[in-house]
Amino acid sequence: MCLIAVFASLVLRDQGVEPLLGGIGYGTLLWLVPALHAAIALTVEMTARRALANIERTGSLRPVETLDSVVTASRVGAALLTASSVCLLGYFDAVQSLTGDTVFIDEAVTVLPFLLTVTAGWWSGYPVEKLLRDSMFIRDLDDGRPVYPMPLRGAYTWGHVRHQLFILLLPMSVLVVWSDTIELVVRTADAHFRSAAARGRPPEGLWGSIGAWINSHPTAALLAYYGLKLSGLGLIIAAAPLAIRRVWDTTPLREGDVAKGLLRMCELQRVKVRGLLVWRTGGTMINGAVLGVLGSARYILLTDGLLDALPNHCVQAVMAHEIGHVRCRHVPWLTATLFAVSGSALVAMNAGLRLATGVDLDHVEPHWQLALSALALTAAVAAFGYVSRRFEWQADAFAVKHFSQHTPPTDDADAPWAPSPTATRPAVAAMCAALEIVATANHLSRSRFTFRHGSIATRVQRLRSLEGQRVDRLPIDAVSSRLKLGILLGCLVVVASALLAMAAGTP
Repeated sequence: MCLIAVFASLVLRDQGVEPLLGGIGYGTLLWLVPALHAAIALTVEMTARRALANIERTGSLRPVETLDSVVTASRVGAALLTASSVCLLGYFDAVQSLTGDTVFIDEAVTVLPFLLTVTAGWWSGYPVEKLLRDSMFIRDLDDGRPVYPMPLRGAYTWGHVRHQLFILLLPMSVLVVWSDTIELVVRTADAHFRSAAARGRPPEGLWGSIGAWINSHPTAALLAYYGLKLSGLGLIIAAAPLAIRRVWDTTPLREGDVAKGLLRMCELQRVKVRGLLVWRTGGTMINGAVLGVLGSARYILLTDGLLDALPNHCVQAVMAHEIGHVRCRHVPWLTATLFAVSGSALVAMNAGLRLATGVDLDHVEPHWQLALSALALTAAVAAFGYVSRRFEWQADAFAVKHFSQHTPPTDDADAPWAPSPTATRPAVAAMCAALEIVATANHLSRSRFTFRHGSIATRVQRLRSLEGQRVDRLPIDAVSSRLKLGILLGCLVVVASALLAMAAGTP
């Protein structure tokens, strides 16, 4: 979400929203903003050193929670610093004064301090992570669990950059290149057309022809402009898993009882996947994920730590949860949530401005444009978190459905089991156990709230409330259906408003 917020600020500036505040020269901004990011990184480093010393002195894990909170706050703070410096102070303009209005380079330089601050958090946290891993070495040997060698500090940091930043940074970067290229084509074609018109000559060549068409067919050109941008977005989202699979350290999982059981689950739930991948993290991550929207480019990823830490039926529970996201189409609906809420908020604000002042959003003062746009984005982010947490509950419930109807929730092949129309206690227990083990292995407090997933305690409580309920009438499914209906209506409002604006000739 922090990375999305940073790129959203660049989009706002690119759409012509002027910086609110002045008075700070470009030269000052070019050193001040990176210096403030460095101060945030230094704060994390000092906190990490203090946490390491306290753990070694007391043996308490409380400093780990404090460090996690500071690292999270540093990322949010760095994102807010970047976004506010772009939207309020004109930092993006300062960078462009140095690089020019180039394809991608100006955006890359602008977000670089934020990315370095996030990376510094992993670098600073390495000694604490190493201490925790070393302290569990004998315990892992006694329990017969695999022991992974702790990577060196640089490899550890680079692994987190690959696995946690690139999943969004790569498609976003390609999208920026695509968008900037379209903008460059439009500007170049328009410049050729206007230059020819100023000389009293007809436009010549390919650029002149494109510029003439844009100026003679403005509505069609506008539709083509947004059509190209949206089609590029769709292609990038569809193809991203194929690229990310190469960026991440993955290997196919084709044989064995785990692979057979997971592939059978995909067949039972009619979910097409390109393959199963083991995500090699050196045991540092215990997680599972579905990567991709289209079946021909969709992968199921399970980390090495997950396969080692969880019994087979709990691995299947994690897998069923991820398949639930696919079957319920949560990723497209979450994307639509951002579009529907931010767009509907802007439509409502625009209508209110017209009623109150007689002017629309495009003609008010820049500071009002920025404030209202920021308010719309804030509403969209808040709605995204709200919807995301309920989709997580639905995916948890989907896993319970699967175990109640299709698969025994146990590793004991001789245990009695029969399909049930209601959520069974063993099915609920299997999903709860998976959540508890993942939380414990990742050093997560059960009560810790996260923006997208809520808390483990809340999810376990909601799972236990499902026992005995009919799996075809679970309350969370009704809640999800109402949310999707509201999102769909919001999207229709935004699209209808855009079409009416174009028909009325409003830019």
